[in-house]
Amino acid sequence: MQHLFIENEKANGMLGEETIADDFARLQYTHADPQSARDALLYAVEIHRKMQISNAKYWGNFQKVDLAWSYAELSALEDSAGNGELAKDYMAQADQIFKQLAVKDAILARVKQVIRDTEPKTSPNRPENGEPR
Repeated sequence: MQHLFIENEKANGMLGEETIADDFARLQYTHADPQSARDALLYAVEIHRKMQISNAKYWGNFQKVDLAWSYAELSALEDSAGNGELAKDYMAQADQIFKQLAVKDAILARVKQVIRDTEPKTSPNRPENGEPR
């Protein structure tokens, strides 16, 4: 019984961490420099993967959508940085997850359009050349 309690507590903690990581990644994507956004999105992906492995019964459709969205944002980020192959790889991972969730093509196209329209921003604290002030 105690083991089940501990598993539930760990799962709840990971759900909270996943939510915070996703929210932080979205904010970094829209408001921070590309490297900070990339780091935050990769961290969110890492949390999702850990959760998927260690707490599979608590890793549901909402978490899958968040993971796919993170991959799609990583794809847009890498595409804007000129890393076409990496961008394709990330989008393929996003597509695979969305298809597992039976997301219709029209909805998937709209999701991709929203992500493309929400291009990564550069931090107002950094000049255009990326060098710190």
